[in-house]
Amino acid sequence: PGERDAMLHHIPLRNALHAAVAGLGLLLLAASPCAAKSWTSFRADFASAQTPAAVLDYLKRNPQAQAAPAPQFVDIRTETSDGVVAESYTLTGFAGGIGTLEGMREEQPPGTTLSNAEELSMTLTFGGLVLVSMQNKTTGEAVFLRRIELGGNLFPAAKGHTGTMKYERVHLKANQVIEEIRDCTLAWTGQDGDDHALVSHCTGVTRISGPKPNGSVLTLEGPYDATSSMVLHGDLGWIFDANTRVLDVKHAGD
Repeated sequence: PGERDAMLHHIPLRNALHAAVAGLGLLLLAASPCAAKSWTSFRADFASAQTPAAVLDYLKRNPQAQAAPAPQFVDIRTETSDGVVAESYTLTGFAGGIGTLEGMREEQPPGTTLSNAEELSMTLTFGGLVLVSMQNKTTGEAVFLRRIELGGNLFPAAKGHTGTMKYERVHLKANQVIEEIRDCTLAWTGQDGDDHALVSHCTGVTRISGPKPNGSVLTLEGPYDATSSMVLHGDLGWIFDANTRVLDVKHAGD
């Protein structure tokens, strides 16, 4: 596992958001509806930091979300191909096509001895592709899926099967609100044994809001356009970023 996003998965979340911010040609939204609000009032609009019940109900009823594979692991440990990000999770629940993972994520930038270990609790669906919610127990940050719409026939996985996904996701920090609005297309492009290659292309906008010195809201917005490569590991029933390798796994029933 690992925002994943670049799209909507959690492969890896912190890197994806930082990359999105760094790569945006951000524009000041001088006429933004939130411009007249105070930061305190604006931030209070996100106080619940929870995925709406209607979104959870939609996922539990959606045929494609329910056709996605169920996770076949209990414990899993992964790292990125460059060794910078290491993650270890335990699957603590799976019902209605939504799985809960608890564990640690550690990032060690190249050429340093520094590490940034964080304890995370996440819920995911669509074979691990969609991050539904996340609580960062170390930093207090939260992520929740505000809206999603699935289409096509992505599952069962087979070359030529395609899907579409539109979603809105919110990342809450103490002094920042990041809103991701995405329109994605997905396609299986090949198969190697039980593993299936998946490519996604997402466009949209990223909106970043924070407090100004006078207590009002500053909002910046920029375009998003990214292509991501992923792999469905059939024996694990889970989708990973193509640059993530599985180091250790305990299968269900072991």
